[in-house]
Amino acid sequence: MFEVVTLLFDICLFKKGPQDLPPSVWLLRLLVVIDVLVSFLMVSIRTDWFNALLQAIVGALLIVGFSWLMLYLARKPERFYQTGGALLGADAMISFFCFAGHGLNDDRKRRFTGLYSNDSVNDLALGGYRAYFSQCIGTNLDF
Repeated sequence: MFEVVTLLFDICLFKKGPQDLPPSVWLLRLLVVIDVLVSFLMVSIRTDWFNALLQAIVGALLIVGFSWLMLYLARKPERFYQTGGALLGADAMISFFCFAGHGLNDDRKRRFTGLYSNDSVNDLALGGYRAYFSQCIGTNLDF
C-alpha cells in the first residue's frame, strides 16, 4: 500500500503517469472510498453531514464519469481503471494536504496561505487536471 501512496504522490508531482498504476478494479474501488471520505471530511467542516456526504459522492461520480467519457471519446477505455484511480487518488491526496488550511476562518486563512484565494487554487487544480488528461489521451486540450 505504501508503494501506491508514493506512486500517487509522484503522479501529483507529474513525475509519473496513470499508466504506472496497476489496472485493478479493487484499487479503483478503494480509491473511490478514500476520495469520498477525504472529501466528506473537508466539506463537513462547513456544512451538515448529509450535504457533505452528498457533495463527496457527487464529486467522486463526476471524476469517474468524466474520466470514462474522455477515455471513451479518445477510444482508450482499457485505461479507465488506471486513469480513474490516478485522478481519484490525486484528488484525495491533494485534498488531504489542503485539509489544514480549509478549516481556518478567513482571516487566519489569509495569513496561513498568503495571497492565494480559493478561486486561484481551484484554477490551478483545473489546469492540472487539463494537463493530466492531455497526457492520458495523448492530445493537447488547449482551448
